[in-house]
Amino acid sequence: MTAEEGHPAGVLIRALEPVAGVEIMRARRGREELTNGPGRLTQALAIGPELQRHPLDRAPLWIEAGRRVAEDAIVIARRIGIRKGAEEPLRYYDGRSRWVSRR
Repeated sequence: MTAEEGHPAGVLIRALEPVAGVEIMRARRGREELTNGPGRLTQALAIGPELQRHPLDRAPLWIEAGRRVAEDAIVIARRIGIRKGAEEPLRYYDGRSRWVSRR
């Protein structure tokens, strides 16, 4: 299925705060920078092309609800690393997080 113009069909997760499995992530990455950036994140979590189009509500890779971020901590910024639509304010992150790849 493809998305219609103006209707989002995906999300790029650029960073996350590891809460478990940190030693395994360090072994995969071979350094301290673990999940601050999409390439680092996928290497640390061993996410490869075989998981493209994988539903994110079931194993082996899923996303579940976490702690709510305080509204005043949410930063909304322009997108980075792209040309088309870069001016759109579609990048959201917790401004307090040290795991954000670029501010």
